[in-house]
Amino acid sequence: MEKLVTVIMPVYNTGLSFIESANSVLQSSYRNIEFLIVDDGSEKETAGLCDVLAEKDDRVKVIHQKNGGVSVARNTGLEHAKGDYVVFVDSDDFLEESMISLLIEIAEEENVDMVVGGYRECNDDGSEIRCGCHRKTVIKRGKEILTDFFTTNNIGCVVWGKLYRREAIQSVCFLEGKKVAEDMFFVYQILKKIDSIAIYGFPVYRYIKHDNSAMADTNSAKFFDSFYLIREIFHDPETDETVKSEKEIFYIRNELFFFRLIYTKDKLGSVETEINHARKLFLQDIENFEVRTTLRMKLELFMLKRAPWLFKAYAKASWGKRKI
Repeated sequence: MEKLVTVIMPVYNTGLSFIESANSVLQSSYRNIEFLIVDDGSEKETAGLCDVLAEKDDRVKVIHQKNGGVSVARNTGLEHAKGDYVVFVDSDDFLEESMISLLIEIAEEENVDMVVGGYRECNDDGSEIRCGCHRKTVIKRGKEILTDFFTTNNIGCVVWGKLYRREAIQSVCFLEGKKVAEDMFFVYQILKKIDSIAIYGFPVYRYIKHDNSAMADTNSAKFFDSFYLIREIFHDPETDETVKSEKEIFYIRNELFFFRLIYTKDKLGSVETEINHARKLFLQDIENFEVRTTLRMKLELFMLKRAPWLFKAYAKASWGKRKI
């Protein structure tokens, strides 16, 4: 008997634009799906379109709720999910027709708790980049899972483009009230609990990157969510000590990314006090690290510690024109 797959899509005031994305789910070659559309407090037009989809296809179930944000909507979806497996999709992205079929075949054949697919990053100008794509499927078990997460981008920090065994993730939920990096923290919470994962080397998802996406937002303050969630991962006592050095590298690499990002975005110095506080915490945390870092990391750490004004200039010069 075919396994049931729950697909969860949060929707908020998208108007007609989410219909094409929803159709990519309904046109999947894998037919045994439960499609949960969580209407997160949308106005009448979008809410009505959700109901129309449910009327046309009995696999669609719509949940209307007060606006609480994407994490609240995803948690609602998880609470109502009945499938053997779970897939997340954003309302402006697309599943490839064969995505669910391919990932569930791997999950069943390899008996793994999670399957990671590659994806295409599609830009507004029509260009696209293949991401997370490899020549063959790789299986990771035990310690290898967190080692891979901490040291490579193979698993990634997004929740979409992946298939999760529902039984394996039942105790995990999204942190509510966060604006950035909530995906990363959710993925991490899963990875430290599961026993096995498959990384599939073919793009199965189309991520539509907009200039108005969360990462492109000019609101600097919300990006501190990223800093503190990464720091929470670093200080997490549940992480196996055997991956201590890998976690330290993860912490340094991602917090340096944060500081380059926040210095670039804070053009008016509106969060300078918060940056200085975060910088102090980070430097205290890594004071006794003995892990080997790259030359670039060494140079950035030196500037951040000894000459933050120089690090700021460096960040703006190297990242100022980049769309992030």
